[in-house]
Amino acid sequence: MSWPTPQGEPPGGPYYDEQPYSPYALPAGSEPPPYGPPPPYGPPPPYGQAGYGYQVQSTTTNSMAIASLVCSLCGAFVVPIIGSVLGIIFGHIAKKQIKLSGEQGDGMATAGLIVGYIFAGLYVLGCLGYIGIVVLAIGAASTSSYDSGSDGYSFVLPVLTSLFGG
Repeated sequence: MSWPTPQGEPPGGPYYDEQPYSPYALPAGSEPPPYGPPPPYGPPPPYGQAGYGYQVQSTTTNSMAIASLVCSLCGAFVVPIIGSVLGIIFGHIAKKQIKLSGEQGDGMATAGLIVGYIFAGLYVLGCLGYIGIVVLAIGAASTSSYDSGSDGYSFVLPVLTSLFGG
């Protein structure tokens, strides 16, 4: 909505003759410079080089670090012990190569080592636990006699007595 102007004032207010201040305005009495043709374009930079004075730094990730993490994860879910062991081996190789070459992938190699060691340890503990259960079951079966009148849990007492001395 526009307000009506008073009768004696020109549109724009009492200071109509004054121009607003602009930092880009030309000094009074001067004309703008004439525009000429634009400068010619230079040749494009050669293929593979960065323009405008920037250098491209090619940082690569160590392939052994990638292999370490992939093998460790495969060792966790697909190929149990083999993948974990390969992940550990590749992780140590990657750490050494990264220290010498300065490549990226140190965190990936560390993650491959951690996952590989954790799952290899879990598989070893699982195998030892399985062997222990089999040995206990065989020992319990050889020491107990079959009792047709028992409720089916007659192997528990010999195993507990052999474990805790009784």
